Amino acid sequence: MDINTDSLVLLMGQSACKLGGMTVKNKIKQFLDNKGITPYRFRADTGIAPSTAYDLYNNPDRLPNSNVLAKICDAYEIQPGEVLEWVKNKAMTSD
Repeated sequence: MDINTDSLVLLMGQSACKLGGMTVKNKIKQFLDNKGITPYRFRADTGIAPSTAYDLYNNPDRLPNSNVLAKICDAYEIQPGEVLEWVKNKAMTSD
């Protein structure tokens, strides 16, 4: 299945997205910790809601929606791949 960036954004909701044998997770905590940025500063830098900022920081299964992802990328001048990653599923299950 071919998936372009626009399709991925449409599929992303509030929790980890499973596509094929892969799961998308956020690595925002790792990104912020490596840069010495607190969750409070992250919220202030991006202008996202406090609950969203803390949820993204504390829960790698929580995915930012397209608006939040754009705010993060704009604030830190990064590409989405710096805060999102594809993780191969350990076992394939059928739906």
